[in-house]
Amino acid sequence: MMENQYTKDFFHTLREYYRTKNIIKISESCNKIIKDLKSNDLMIHPLGFYYNNLFEFENNEKFRIHIWSNNSERLKPLMDIHNHYYNVISYVVTGHIFNTLYSSSKSIPSTHSLYSGSYDKDGKRILKKTGQNFNLKKIVQNKIKAGNLYIIDKAEIHKGEVPSSEFTITIVYTEKPTNPNPQVFGKINKEDEYTFPKLMIDKNEVKYILRKCQCLTPYKINC
Repeated sequence: MMENQYTKDFFHTLREYYRTKNIIKISESCNKIIKDLKSNDLMIHPLGFYYNNLFEFENNEKFRIHIWSNNSERLKPLMDIHNHYYNVISYVVTGHIFNTLYSSSKSIPSTHSLYSGSYDKDGKRILKKTGQNFNLKKIVQNKIKAGNLYIIDKAEIHKGEVPSSEFTITIVYTEKPTNPNPQVFGKINKEDEYTFPKLMIDKNEVKYILRKCQCLTPYKINC
């Protein structure tokens, strides 16, 4: 869990702001969180961004921070099309993100193999091929700019992308989690299994990120 100065009551109130889509209050609260970041406990996600948990509720819902840095080359994801085992309600604090939705069917030709995702006791991410193949087709792509909220239902298949030149931060509320085995889709010719170790980010990168966070003004990093 990432170090922060905010109380349980703060996050319970923030959850209500997310549920009611109170953008003004969400913006105020998220900007405070970003400007007060102190921890270096950011991890590298297999999808290429940095992340950590800000708070976890009794029902396993969470607030998480996601950061796409423009200071160094990002990890290139092997498989970036997936769904979630919770509903995503995400606020873009600064920068922007492209969210692409896909449909899936059993029609021929198959374009992707389905992988089942899980975590071991050490936090390693494990993806295993299920033997099922699907035809995925792009439905729509939306650009979500800073100051906006976007929602991804747990049943939706999607991909999120941030340009390499863009410094982007989102605060994510994971609503109504179920069994933590999300689906991930990889090209047909991928390996049967992949393991992603739990990796912390470099100290110099942490310093860069914390310095950028101190320069945050509404919807924009000014340094």
